[in-house]
Amino acid sequence: MIEMLKGWAVTLCAGAVVAALAKMLIPSGKMEKIFQVVLGVFFLCCLISPFLSIGGLDLELDVSAFQQEVAQSSASLADQVNAQVKTQIEKRIAALVQESLDEAEVRPKKITVDMDIAEDGGISMKQVTVLLNEKDASKKEAVDTALQSTLGLSPVVTVAGE
Repeated sequence: MIEMLKGWAVTLCAGAVVAALAKMLIPSGKMEKIFQVVLGVFFLCCLISPFLSIGGLDLELDVSAFQQEVAQSSASLADQVNAQVKTQIEKRIAALVQESLDEAEVRPKKITVDMDIAEDGGISMKQVTVLLNEKDASKKEAVDTALQSTLGLSPVVTVAGE
């Protein structure tokens, strides 16, 4: 019991010294009142700290639920980021295809980019499909060759009505 009182006295003295030093360093003005409140709370904590260890108060927090929630949130965030990155890549590839087709003076009816997100977050391009108008049917082979050299993979080029 006497050891506890000694510890309490030391804590109070140290808290008082720290509070006095901090009070001297506090700038005057608007923030002075906030700092005084913080110092008051600090000193109160010094006052009641020995009582918290008496009577077997268990202040241990179970953080496993919090860690689980953080893990779920981070997985959800990673999925959202991957989906956004996938969408942006699809748009960029469609723009590259459109640029290549503009050079060949072809107006496609539709450009579809099919991509996949792997378990590890890697994004891979599965297929690019280009639907040409019937008037551009004669340019199908040229479009296929141009896109293959641009993309590095064989696109699926079809003509509307086939």
